[in-house]
Amino acid sequence: MKIVVRDSHRNLNRIDKALLADFFREVKGMNKEDSFSQAMFCSEYFEYEFAVKWFEVIAYNGFKVVGYLRCLRFPDDATKWYIGDVNVRKAFRRKGIASKMYETVFEVLKRYCDAKIVCASVSKENDPSLSLHKKFGFTDSYSPCTFKNFWFDPKESEYDKLLYRYYPVPDTDKTFDFIWPMFEGFLKTKEDEVPENEAKEMLNDLIAESLLGKEPLIAIFLGNDLAGIKLNYKGNTEEYIKPTETVKE
Repeated sequence: MKIVVRDSHRNLNRIDKALLADFFREVKGMNKEDSFSQAMFCSEYFEYEFAVKWFEVIAYNGFKVVGYLRCLRFPDDATKWYIGDVNVRKAFRRKGIASKMYETVFEVLKRYCDAKIVCASVSKENDPSLSLHKKFGFTDSYSPCTFKNFWFDPKESEYDKLLYRYYPVPDTDKTFDFIWPMFEGFLKTKEDEVPENEAKEMLNDLIAESLLGKEPLIAIFLGNDLAGIKLNYKGNTEEYIKPTETVKE
């Protein structure tokens, strides 16, 4: 199976149009004419109607399209993206295709530094979809999705996933000051109290070891904001996300 990411249908060749049309005929129950219209509809509609950045993820089995989804950035919020129109051919379901397409979405969104959250509209009656989204750490917002002018089934609610990105701390003279507030917050979650001077010495050691490649000290970002750290603390790898960035259950 091959996964392809495209930004637009606009430059599809004749063969690709036919492959997508064949896919839409099966998964959407369209006739031949409507399926070809659907294969060309997306770029015109989304680009001109919403003026949004978007891309699609297509799964191929040989020359056959077997899976499809679309991911769009919210028109009024550059930090938020929406996954929709997720479909897999019936004969290819339960083979991990939807999971691979979602994993591809997460990789693509790493390129957008402003991206903080990705959401999907999920019905509580759709057990496979619920399982898929819970598997990837989406949580129920208990509110309907609000992507501009889209209609959503009243039985659906928005499921959200925060898009954390992980980077080794940089080698600069500002690294300590950058990480210290987060490290201080982490220490407050521990039962053992550490004096400030010892805590600062501990952080300096962690930074030095990380820069030497011994035990990486990882800065966790949400969009362009530092949201947490991942570190080795007393022999255990621990991850700390500041409370203001957690999703409400």
